[in-house]
Amino acid sequence: MTIALKAPPPTGQPEYVFTLEQYHRMIDANIITEEDRVEFIEGVLVPKMTKKPPHESTSDRLEDALRDLLPKHLRLRVQKVTALANGEPEPDVSVVLGPKNRYDNHHPTPEEILLVGEVSESSLGIDRGKKYRSYAAAGIPVYWIVNLIDRQVEVYTSPKSPRKGTPFYSSRIDYKPGQDFPVVIEGATLGSISVDVLLPPG
Repeated sequence: MTIALKAPPPTGQPEYVFTLEQYHRMIDANIITEEDRVEFIEGVLVPKMTKKPPHESTSDRLEDALRDLLPKHLRLRVQKVTALANGEPEPDVSVVLGPKNRYDNHHPTPEEILLVGEVSESSLGIDRGKKYRSYAAAGIPVYWIVNLIDRQVEVYTSPKSPRKGTPFYSSRIDYKPGQDFPVVIEGATLGSISVDVLLPPG
């Protein structure tokens, strides 16, 4: 049995919120399978957006540019699960602590995740919404959105989780074509990436 999710519920309609344990039980029972193409974010099953060629090519360029800068004790993961308190999003890229066999028995947790990045076109609303809040709530120190709609790279840092209110990043800097943005991990600048290198021709 699978769950057919065509689109998020219309505005104003209730969402069915699950715990992480309930989500895992549905996977174990094959109620949710890989064929369903969903992500579990903020306790909600969110359909994965269809990825067009610009998204895929940008993801490839981002992966190549980032991999070249990482020291050996860090690992680059591509479209793989991250284990947060209220969901298991699958960012386009994530930088985690190594070595690779560290994750033989668990997905990376917030303490092991140093950076996440999303390539956004049709998914921009989710990436600036549910995923933004989830990553900030988890304390992920750096969040990138490669925004194909506005043709910019948005760099979010300094996550905050107030006791009352919505988690957020207190710093956002947008980088445009013609600019480079720094790759800062564990407080160290490892290099920079050109926005022009990532974006497909406009």
